[in-house]
Amino acid sequence: MTPLWNRTRPQQERGMTLVELMLAVLLASFVMFAIVRFVDVSLGLWSRAEDTRRESGRGQAVLQRLRQDLVTVHPGQVGDFLLEWQGFDLDGDRANDRAFPRLRMVRRPSALDWRRLSLRDMTPEQRAAFVELGFGEGSALAVGSKLGELDPSLQDLGMATAPGLVESVWVLLPDGDGEVGAATLWRGERKRKVTGERASFFHANFVESNGSIESELLERITGGVLWWSMEVGTDSSADDWNVGTAPGQVRVAWDALGQGRPDVQSAAANETAVDLPLIEGRPLIPGKARLVIELETDRSRTRAPFLVQALDREVNSFEVSRGENMPRKVGSFIRIGKEWMRLVSRDGDRVVVERGQRGTLPSLHDSESKIRYGHPTETRVTIPTSRQEWR
Repeated sequence: MTPLWNRTRPQQERGMTLVELMLAVLLASFVMFAIVRFVDVSLGLWSRAEDTRRESGRGQAVLQRLRQDLVTVHPGQVGDFLLEWQGFDLDGDRANDRAFPRLRMVRRPSALDWRRLSLRDMTPEQRAAFVELGFGEGSALAVGSKLGELDPSLQDLGMATAPGLVESVWVLLPDGDGEVGAATLWRGERKRKVTGERASFFHANFVESNGSIESELLERITGGVLWWSMEVGTDSSADDWNVGTAPGQVRVAWDALGQGRPDVQSAAANETAVDLPLIEGRPLIPGKARLVIELETDRSRTRAPFLVQALDREVNSFEVSRGENMPRKVGSFIRIGKEWMRLVSRDGDRVVVERGQRGTLPSLHDSESKIRYGHPTETRVTIPTSRQEWR
């Protein structure tokens, strides 16, 4: 008989060694890092796509409202269409730092627009009476008998069609925050009166050189605008939308009366304004327009990359921080300070650009200068140039 102490004992289970434990922890760390990285990239892509969708909708809404004004431009003898660029002295050194476009036009309003503008011109008592008595035929007479004599322009409030014309203005103005940042787009509307009046949108000093406006009729359309422009041309203009002053080219400035109103000293873009005399006594209204707006997203503003090193005028390749936050589409525009550039390529944090775009000149930029860019939205509009087309 084999002694108990000499019998073979089953091998006891052995625990993990320190090396094995460290390897297991390291492997788990790699797995967790991969999961976190995947979630982070996925959330980043989703956030970028959501920003693009939101800003695209906002840009389309702005351009759609501008389009509604353009398709009702009045092509008659008392019409007008003035597209120009105005330079702004933002730092007070008596030199224009940037130029923004502004558009002024005469158009035919709808009956609803006319009523809205008439209500705005009323006294509070008149407005309350119209709300009470309604807008049916004879309502103006009823209000007149209740409140006394009305302004002649208010007598037409109950008509089915608008009896007059209106002036509309679209103007891009700097925010005035002391930083070369985004701008705000404004729109104004008023009944057409004598052009020489100070309150008229066509008055020469409607917008001052420092960006101030005395008119209280402007409403804010949207902020965060990095770029807004219009290219206009006649029906014979080429479809490649090449900007210039030669026949067949489109313009970024326009003077329907041919009076040289766009100031070339204020902005070089005004050189493209037409200077033709009236055709058969009628203003020369453009037949088509290409509208472009670029809006800065919250993501691109808060996570904007910046220059790693100072940038000279002759350099077109440089390194940025967080290159993944740069625009991904080749041909996109970016802005550093006051200078616009076109993105040619990007490899990690190294980017290649074309300097001095959109009428700006290559300039010096300090390190850590922010790189601004927006989401572009574009649309094209056919502008009726005769009463038959308008109807």
